[in-house]
Amino acid sequence: KDVNDLPLVNATVSLLGTGITTTTDGGGGFLLSNTPFGLQDLVIDGTTIPQSSLGASKTFSKTHVKVNIGLGKQNTLPNPVFLSPIRHDGTETVITSQSSAVVTSPDDPNIRLMIPAGAASFPAGVPGTSISINVISANKATIPVPASAVPEKVIDLEPSGLKFVERVPLTISNENELPEGASVVLLSMNSSKGHWEVDGL
Repeated sequence: KDVNDLPLVNATVSLLGTGITTTTDGGGGFLLSNTPFGLQDLVIDGTTIPQSSLGASKTFSKTHVKVNIGLGKQNTLPNPVFLSPIRHDGTETVITSQSSAVVTSPDDPNIRLMIPAGAASFPAGVPGTSISINVISANKATIPVPASAVPEKVIDLEPSGLKFVERVPLTISNENELPEGASVVLLSMNSSKGHWEVDGL
């Protein structure tokens, strides 16, 4: 589904390294047969969703989710897998290797990501060089947020798999009114490994 609970049709779903693949149906569901058991890497590829079904204002990228498949039984994901869009509505920021850029979000004017020239590395298979920042409900994150974090919202940077070759400054709202100088742990969803990890302090 997308973050508005709309089904995403014809996204490609596969188990990494197995050759097992399918596409999502009209309700966004999918079925994989003859799967190996144990911890597997489920790949959700939103780049295969036909643009005609999305309109011109958004596309989706690829992400990974860790799943534990039981032996000899039907397995159902405990939660829907949500994908957040790469915007193409004028609020996205187009990145060039020759110049620095400041990425902002239409969802929160206080969010600013400052990217030096040449620092952004886009994932393979993602067309274009646009970056979007979306603020979404925490329960719409692709991978459930760790219970110890319990945020209400998640700042989502798209496309999934975007990397930086150096540290980039990020400014966010101080909604919890923390005192000046307070230490804050930043958690980041690693979309190539399918889990959350500490990404800054």
